[in-house]
Amino acid sequence: MASQDICVDAWSLHLLNFIDDENNNKEGKRNYLGWQSTCNTVGQASGVFTGMSLLLMLESHNFCNKYIRPIFSFKDQAYGLIKFSNFLLFWGIIFIIVTCSIALFCREPEGSNDDRGKEGVEHFTIKETYLSVVKLYRRSSMWHLTFILLTFSMGFAATASMTHLKLIEHGITKETIGLTAIPLILIQITVPFSVTRSTTSRKPLNLFIYSYIPRLIMSLVVLILIYLTPLFHIAETVKFHWYYYLVLVLILSLNEALTSAMFVSRQAFFAQIADPRIGGTYLTLLNTLANFSFLSFNSINLFIAGRISKIKSLTAKLDTYTLMVICCTVLGVLWFVLTYRAMIRLQKISIEKWHLEKNKKFSDADIDNKEERDGELVSLSVSPITA
Repeated sequence: MASQDICVDAWSLHLLNFIDDENNNKEGKRNYLGWQSTCNTVGQASGVFTGMSLLLMLESHNFCNKYIRPIFSFKDQAYGLIKFSNFLLFWGIIFIIVTCSIALFCREPEGSNDDRGKEGVEHFTIKETYLSVVKLYRRSSMWHLTFILLTFSMGFAATASMTHLKLIEHGITKETIGLTAIPLILIQITVPFSVTRSTTSRKPLNLFIYSYIPRLIMSLVVLILIYLTPLFHIAETVKFHWYYYLVLVLILSLNEALTSAMFVSRQAFFAQIADPRIGGTYLTLLNTLANFSFLSFNSINLFIAGRISKIKSLTAKLDTYTLMVICCTVLGVLWFVLTYRAMIRLQKISIEKWHLEKNKKFSDADIDNKEERDGELVSLSVSPITA
């Protein structure tokens, strides 16, 4: 699965990195690489909806009895329309069929209509590919980008990892949460298309930068809604007034729009700076750093929340969720202040500075060679970028 993910990333770079003679920009090329992030985001959103939200709804007997079976005049049952095992089997077969079809029937031209085709495409061995990744980290810009990717998620960790848990705690069922995910999926699909002007520009990371603080603000808005949720209970029941769900979906949609904007912006920047010769490896490396940040901070947040919940003096007036969201928001603001200039300067670095030297093979001697190139090696920090 991981190998196929790398191949798809590399394939997308190859397909979208070409010259458009009819619509050349000032640099002589029409930048289509920004569309890689759009394809990536829309594809992932569709897959998550099919594999998670749709599965939860169709597997739930409560949801099926309430919304689906009455349409066809079916009797209520103690099980859903599908079983998890059958769901996995069906999509496993589809996965194999699609993969084999691409391998057997999809043909690509030998050459390429971009500038790589004129020079010839270099082919690296597995060893040379790993050595080339190590060589990338001789540049200070890669260290700065790595630091940013490993730390940016701290401001949203509490909202991302605990919001659904608090909704369930207040009486919102898993099936209802699955239903609220439907408009969020639509947001994830439409946002990438609405921001293509930004993601296909020379500075696609601007959208990521200027969405950061609004997303922190939305985390506080979500916190306020969760805090007020018990007030929307219908008296002497566990149900909620219909307008609560409307407000919930609206606020979660706004938060999701900012999240999707940051994701597609980040992906567009990755596609723009990735060296086409190791494009799939390059993108996978950067995506792995970002995903590791998201998962690790979520895990750390849940661990700390579990410890705090046992300290009665801290949770006497404010619950654990409120404390964690406030702390994460403060950390997010501090992070943004410290890294803002670094992120701005990252976009000012020429694309060539992010690439490997052309027509150069790598050996073990490259790892031992400490001679400085393309700027001196710097330690991991958030100081102004000089590369």
